[in-house]
Amino acid sequence: MRYLLAIVCLCALLAGGARAGTTGAIVGRVVDRTDGRPLAGARVTAASPSQTMEAVTDASGAFAFASLAPDTYVVRTLRTGYRAHDELGVTVFADQARSLVVELAPALATIAKVAARASSLVRPGTTSDVYSVNAPQAQAATGLTGSGSLNQAYAAIASVPGVVVPQGQQGWYQFVYIRGGAQDQDGWELDGIPVNRAYDNAPQTMLSG
Repeated sequence: MRYLLAIVCLCALLAGGARAGTTGAIVGRVVDRTDGRPLAGARVTAASPSQTMEAVTDASGAFAFASLAPDTYVVRTLRTGYRAHDELGVTVFADQARSLVVELAPALATIAKVAARASSLVRPGTTSDVYSVNAPQAQAATGLTGSGSLNQAYAAIASVPGVVVPQGQQGWYQFVYIRGGAQDQDGWELDGIPVNRAYDNAPQTMLSG
């Protein structure tokens, strides 16, 4: 009977020693990307749907997560003066330890802040300027642009403040510069309907008549 009991106890011990573990681990170091020196005091978080654990690196930049449930983790590292770093897809298996070396890049320092506001040409809160040119005004402005005796809208536009229409053009498809903008930054509407060229937004509609 005593021999039988000893055999049963030995089998139980062997069975217990052969049992596989159920957790894994992540170990690693955090270093400066520029010179490789270890970074102490970095906060490291391992997160997965199964669990989340946090650790702080020691003087040698080392950290360790033991007893992690098998899963795929995101290891996020934060430290003052450095950009945050995310290590994606860190898979942990039972009875295994993943080893990482996290390289942190220094964060860009803010030297100064400069505030700017719009010039007098474009002021905050100003949506648009509206000018009207009547028939006598358009007739008086005929000589401002173009060639020949065409009764042109270009001439009327040239009489408006802030608008430049170069002289000596052919009288149609003329370039118009409004407040220093490029000629393809203008937009035409006829009775409220936009008529800019479709493929490059250039104002190609003739304003001659």
